[in-house]
Amino acid sequence: MAPFALCRDALFTLEPRLVTPDFNELFSTIRLRLRKRALILILTPLDDPLLAESFSKSLELITRQHLALVAMIEPSRVEPVFKTPARDSSEVYESLAGHLIWQKLREVEKMLALRGVRFSVLANESLTQGVVSQYLEVKQRQIL
Repeated sequence: MAPFALCRDALFTLEPRLVTPDFNELFSTIRLRLRKRALILILTPLDDPLLAESFSKSLELITRQHLALVAMIEPSRVEPVFKTPARDSSEVYESLAGHLIWQKLREVEKMLALRGVRFSVLANESLTQGVVSQYLEVKQRQIL
């Protein structure tokens, strides 16, 4: 119980910061420290094209040995342009902006699929359920 309390206390003192993640460092560490095949679940927003490109290139370090699943919370109003009808001109522009982000996320999904990585954009309310169902699918298909 003491190690749990130490970890909990250490986590309570952490403060969030906006920084660009170093995916290359993360995946290099995973490659060096995890010798057996593992399921790596990554929760990260990839709606920034530069971040998505960096993530995709760095991910190659682990995809040969490990199975990676990537999930992110769906940003608001990110959907195909005509899914929700617009009431005025400002909503038309918001809808177009959301469509462009939606299209970029589909491209990221295809790029990751070529590397054997499943990418999911999940609603905030269904994030846990979506991640657990992906895990159960991996377990059922015995691909780990």
